[in-house]
Amino acid sequence: MAITIHKSQGQTLDRVVVDLTGGMFSTGQLYVALSRCTSLAGLVLKRPVLPKDLKTDRRIARFLRGGDDSSGPRRFCAFGMLTVGDEGRMSRPRPVELAVAFDDGTAVSTLINPQRDLADARSAYGITVSDVLLAPTLRQAWAVIAPMLAGFTPVGSGVDEQLGLLDFELKRLGYVTAMPLGIEVRGTRVTGRTALERAEAALAARRDAASTKGATAFDEPDAVESAGLLVSRDAAAPTPAAEHLPGLSALLRISRDVGTVLLGGQPGPRAASTWDPAARQTVADQLRRAASEVRLPADVRARLGSASELLGVDLVADIGEGAEGPDIGAVLAAGARICFTGTAQNPAGRIVERPEMEALAEDAGLVPVKTVSKTRCDVLVTAEAGTQSGKARKAAEYGKPVFHAEEFFAWLATR
Repeated sequence: MAITIHKSQGQTLDRVVVDLTGGMFSTGQLYVALSRCTSLAGLVLKRPVLPKDLKTDRRIARFLRGGDDSSGPRRFCAFGMLTVGDEGRMSRPRPVELAVAFDDGTAVSTLINPQRDLADARSAYGITVSDVLLAPTLRQAWAVIAPMLAGFTPVGSGVDEQLGLLDFELKRLGYVTAMPLGIEVRGTRVTGRTALERAEAALAARRDAASTKGATAFDEPDAVESAGLLVSRDAAAPTPAAEHLPGLSALLRISRDVGTVLLGGQPGPRAASTWDPAARQTVADQLRRAASEVRLPADVRARLGSASELLGVDLVADIGEGAEGPDIGAVLAAGARICFTGTAQNPAGRIVERPEMEALAEDAGLVPVKTVSKTRCDVLVTAEAGTQSGKARKAAEYGKPVFHAEEFFAWLATR
C-alpha cells in the first residue's frame, strides 16, 4: 500500500520504502518517516536524506535547554539580515545581506548571492544584481564568519527566527552546523536600511533582553572546508581580529577593501601584515571561481578589473567577453511571445510590476506569456542584467534571447 508520511503516524511496519522526493516541509516529518520501520534492514530510501530535509523546531530545543543556566561572563553578538523572497511551504526568504555586530565594537558584513532574482531589493535595500553576482553564497560567507563567532551568544529581537533562516539556507546549500540558542530582546523593533545598522541596533537593545536562561554560545566550528570571501558595503566598520587566526583576520581586512572596489568605491589606506599576500591570493581565487560561474555584465567586468589592480592578480584574462546578443528590435517583432521576470524600474525610477510590463508589451503588439518554455516563448525580459532567476536559467538552457528592462523601455521609446 502507499500512504503519506502524515497518515503513517502510529504505524509499525517490517518493511518500508520511503520516498522523500518532494522534500520535507514540517519539523518532525523526517523522524516520522524513518521511524515507521522496526529495523534498518527493512528500510529502503528512494533517495538519500539531504541536509535540507533536517528541520528543527527551535522552540523545543530552547525548552529542553531551559534548565541549563551556565554561569560566567558572556560575550554577545547580534545579527542583522536583509532578505528576498516570501515564506512558503517548501521555501523561506533568502539572505541578500548579512551582518554580525560584536560587543567589542567590531563587525563583519557581506552581501550574499541568494541564487535567485532579487525581487524589490534594489528599491528596498539599494542592492542590485551587479552587486551580488560576485558575492559569496551564505555557505561561502559562513566559512569566514563562523570562526569569529565562537564563544559569542547571539542576542536580538526574533533571534530564533534569524538563526532558523540561516540554518535553513545553509542546509539548502548542503551544509549542516549546530546553531546556538540566543537571547530574545522583547518589545524592541529593530530597524535599519543595511544589515549592519540592524545588527548594531539589536546589540544596543540587549539591555532589554529577556532571561538568559537556556541561552548558549556558538561553538568552535568544524574545520573549514574551503576559503570564503566577503563583499561588504561597510568599509568603515572595523573587523574583528583574532590572534590565534591571523590568516583569517587578514582575509577579513582584504575582503573589506575588495568589497569596496567591487561596489564601485575606493579603499582607504590599511596597515599591512605578513599574512596579506596569502589572503590576497585566496580572495583572488574565490573571485575567479565566482566570475567563471555567471555571465558578467559590462559594469561587473569593470569592477572585477579594478579588483585585479588591488590584488595584483589578473582576474579577467580567462573570462570571455560574451557573444554579442541579437538586436532587440529584430527579436521583438509583432506577435513575439515575451516573458518577464523580476520587479523592474522605468527610466524615471518608478517600480513597474509584471502585470504593467505585460500590458505595455501587449500594447506594443507582443504576446505576453507566463513562463519560459522551449516552444511557447520567444524572448525573456529581466528586471536587471545578470539576474539569476529560474526563468533566466531556463532561457539560457533553451537558447532564448534575454534583454533587461532598461533595454525594453528604450525599445518602447523608439516606437
